[in-house]
Amino acid sequence: MAGGTIFCFRNFLYGRGYSVNEMKESRIIECTMFNFPVAPGEYFLSYFLIHGCEFIDGLHNVERLYVRLGPLFGKNIYPQPEDGTVLLDGEWKLC
Repeated sequence: MAGGTIFCFRNFLYGRGYSVNEMKESRIIECTMFNFPVAPGEYFLSYFLIHGCEFIDGLHNVERLYVRLGPLFGKNIYPQPEDGTVLLDGEWKLC
């Protein structure tokens, strides 16, 4: 499996009502991404739980994701390989 990181989705647990120090029993941490804006292809998911500089837990390439070609952001636009790996939604305007 060759490749590199295409993005990192971080949520610092402290300061948001969660503290790693308070998690004495097994817990589930759920992460929701509302969009997964990547080009069609095969991707691998890794996760790491880090508190400060301390590694708590993690798995590398724990899940394989297949992204199929489809309309981009609900529009009739289909991305091409030359459009890049990460596809962002936005708008242009002339000022």
